[in-house]
Amino acid sequence: MTKGHFVVFESQNEPNNFGGWSKRWPHPQGQQWRPQGWGKPFTDLIKQMCDSIRAVDPAIKLMWPGEDEWIEYFVNERGAAPYIDITAIHPYVNDKIYPETEKFASGFYDEHQRGLKKMKVPTEMWVTEVGWTTYKNNGEPNRYIPVTEYEQAAYLVRTYLSHLYYGAKKVFWYEMADEPFGPNNPESFFGILRFNESLSVKPSAVAFSNMVNNYRHAIPVGKYAGQSYGFAYDNQGKNQLCLWTEKGSKEETLYLPNTKKVNVTDIFGRVQQLKVLNGKVIVTISYLPITITGFVQDDFTRLYAPRKVVK
Repeated sequence: MTKGHFVVFESQNEPNNFGGWSKRWPHPQGQQWRPQGWGKPFTDLIKQMCDSIRAVDPAIKLMWPGEDEWIEYFVNERGAAPYIDITAIHPYVNDKIYPETEKFASGFYDEHQRGLKKMKVPTEMWVTEVGWTTYKNNGEPNRYIPVTEYEQAAYLVRTYLSHLYYGAKKVFWYEMADEPFGPNNPESFFGILRFNESLSVKPSAVAFSNMVNNYRHAIPVGKYAGQSYGFAYDNQGKNQLCLWTEKGSKEETLYLPNTKKVNVTDIFGRVQQLKVLNGKVIVTISYLPITITGFVQDDFTRLYAPRKVVK
């Protein structure tokens, strides 16, 4: 039925929450998140699933939930290495709101890839859930820190570009539309469309659309060498730089002795042209990323440290 239509199957999203398995096969100390317990029947089921899929189409890949302790258990205790093609992660930020403060934005991918190689598991990783919620906190303690709609838009772009730069093959935002769980429930407001306003768009929906338009064909070539965050790209032969601050805003000077002018595009598609005077241009950089284009090649290569490709 699906042969020729799907190239990847996900085995199960967050298996610890699947079908009450963590209650039917509980962890010895009651730690529902850990796989000792539900991990055994889950692994056996997915191995059978993989055998069935490959009997129909050997080219189809199977994706497993990629938490470190889960993969270690699946491989070391249940012999699942031959069945794993892709691992999936959910790098939510619960205690900090800035994407760049999380280890997932840099060191995680190198560390995780080394672990996968050691277990003889393919190193392709997908971010199958990540997001920020715009709910209104009613004063009760909650693991999610609410963000504004404009912060959500900024963090969406910053998250995609950071994870794709450091090692993710694909990134999926959670989620398309808000859900009707109540005004103070954080799970209600991860969407980029407003559920209670006839699916009107949040700023994050506009930012997502412009990000796809600007970066669909962009290949990262390096990390910005200045004081701000950001990455350099080759976009079908054109030079492209994306910059932002963790929070707030500041002015930064770019030294461009050979460039006459640059275009600065914000995440909502608005374009401003800046002239380069006396070999430099001053750019205002904020927590909302900007995309700068128009560099002469010699000037562009001085702006970033080349990307290290993990083999």
